Amino acid sequence: MTDPLPFSQACENNQAPILAVLRAAFADRRHVLEVGSGTGQHGVYFAPRLPQLVWQTSDLAENHAGIRAWHAAHPAPNLRAPLLLDLASGDWPDGAFDAVFSANTAHIVAWPLVRQLFALAGAHLPTDGVLALYGPFNY
Repeated sequence: MTDPLPFSQACENNQAPILAVLRAAFADRRHVLEVGSGTGQHGVYFAPRLPQLVWQTSDLAENHAGIRAWHAAHPAPNLRAPLLLDLASGDWPDGAFDAVFSANTAHIVAWPLVRQLFALAGAHLPTDGVLALYGPFNY
């Protein structure tokens, strides 16, 4: 018997409305880095619905097995295996990303890591790059 896929209800919530925003925000994008891919649910949902994009997942190493399991269960030709990304390290993955997406992370990680995400995205995205964040924000 195989282990069940890791599951996050937060990843399932609001996928269609998020997709509607991403379709517009990423209409002219080609390579998106998903920061904090978690279980992998967002990648397997968005990648096949945004076929013009290469959807690159990333997260801490301990989440990679779950992300790969979701990819195996729901493959898409434009969905890439997770890269190691630890905001605390300050290292940015190799790739010519013109967009960054992160969901349900900025309200969970410590504020210095949110600032680090903004700094890294600002330093590595092209001038016309797009950063799209989703989550429950108070301000």
